[in-house]
Amino acid sequence: MPNPVRDHDDCSKEAIAESIDAWHASDSALELHEWLGWAWEEYAHWVKTSEAPKRPITSHALQPSRERLTQYVLYDHPNDHPDFFVVRPFDVGPGTVVARKTCALFRSLDKARAWCVQLGLARMDRSPGDDPKIIEVWT
Repeated sequence: MPNPVRDHDDCSKEAIAESIDAWHASDSALELHEWLGWAWEEYAHWVKTSEAPKRPITSHALQPSRERLTQYVLYDHPNDHPDFFVVRPFDVGPGTVVARKTCALFRSLDKARAWCVQLGLARMDRSPGDDPKIIEVWT
């Protein structure tokens, strides 16, 4: 089962703490500010003031891949997370499609879409043969 990032539509102290715990548990070579998806200046401000940026955390586990095309599939309350709209990243390469273990969970469709827009993604309609739970794909 994927490791969800719960209610990724805020930058609460709890969400920051969960992301920091995930960074400590990982073997990532990224700096903490990169893992959180923050600019260095945002991270430095947070360290000095405990005031987080006024936008959601974009955990490294959800950021686009630099080596492959990352597509984000937006689901309507899938079986593994029936209480949420889910954005699940997939890395697409030559002859491969790999689902990431982490997904972002949202209480509303509008917040899920706003998060995709914040990442700079473009929306594509679902294909007629897609799973009925798929709303759309972002790339």
